[in-house]
Amino acid sequence: MLARILYGNSRYFTLLVLVVVAVGLSSLRSIARQEDPTITNFFASVTTFYPGADPARVEALITRPLEDELRKIAEIKELTSTSANEVSTVQVNLVQTLSDTEIARVWSEIRDALSDAASRFPAGASAPVFDDDRLTAYTAIVALSPAPRCRYHCPCCTALPVTSPTRHATSPAPNKWTCMGSPKKKYGWRWMNRR
Repeated sequence: MLARILYGNSRYFTLLVLVVVAVGLSSLRSIARQEDPTITNFFASVTTFYPGADPARVEALITRPLEDELRKIAEIKELTSTSANEVSTVQVNLVQTLSDTEIARVWSEIRDALSDAASRFPAGASAPVFDDDRLTAYTAIVALSPAPRCRYHCPCCTALPVTSPTRHATSPAPNKWTCMGSPKKKYGWRWMNRR
């Protein structure tokens, strides 16, 4: 029906096209733009290490106390946990209808619950590492590896730096960095300016 009217009357078709273009341009101008847009985060992870413990022991002494404390928070939609050798990982999924202020309050409650659960951890267990900032844009992920057919053992290729990178004149300090590798070896950052 509408197609016949538009096909038969070119003025209506022209008017409809102009209205669609005007509304599109108007909405395009009103959309906020960011280089790295802010995304509301409803997900977080909690990682706790217990060196020397098998999965059953990690489950009983680390994961269950964490889950018991987190289940008291009504705004948590889903908890998913994994207990492995020496590590417990709990994924937290919040209810999707929370406002930004409510989300900030719930993250604070979760941090308090993790502190309460950590007070019951056995000696040797680490404090829970809470990560609710997984939706940011990462600009550099660095890994070190030896060159092919390298004759020499390069200790800097076995572990990433464990000291915090400092600010360089032309490079800003990283907002977030994670050290992975051997905890017995420590290496520092050195910025090289090749021009």
